[in-house]
Amino acid sequence: MTTMRTTHSPVRSPSGGTFEADSALPESAVPHSTAPVTITAALLEGTARLAQDSESARLDAEILLSRILAIPRSSLIIRATDALTDDALREYRDLLNRRAHGMPIAYLVGQREFWSLPFAVTPAVLVPRPETELLVEAALRAVPADQSRSVLDLGTGSGAIALSIASE
Repeated sequence: MTTMRTTHSPVRSPSGGTFEADSALPESAVPHSTAPVTITAALLEGTARLAQDSESARLDAEILLSRILAIPRSSLIIRATDALTDDALREYRDLLNRRAHGMPIAYLVGQREFWSLPFAVTPAVLVPRPETELLVEAALRAVPADQSRSVLDLGTGSGAIALSIASE
């Protein structure tokens, strides 16, 4: 049994415009890319995909790919020629698309570092911002290290402020 695949080919109309014409071709006649996508190629693709949507396109691409592959970012360099599985590539491209549409990296990976501590984040909580570390610094200056004090953090969300102060 021959598998048929519908393709779309641009066709010029008599008026000079173009439109897509459908034609059924045997599956074997349609070229497929069988070359594996390496980590390097995936990072280049991701960086290009995010270039107009993120000020940190390369970093975002690295964070998302290392999350998909469950390896540290530094391992992306060491394993640069490793091929991605089809599932990993599909998941990576999905995350790239969601990032390109404005979803914060922290929500995509489910975590954000704050005060050198990892915090779980979801769309139900605000992502801890780097500037908020200034508030932690001010609170630590106000609470002498040799005295015990109670600190109330209202509306904690991820709990980043209270937990960061408590960690010191």
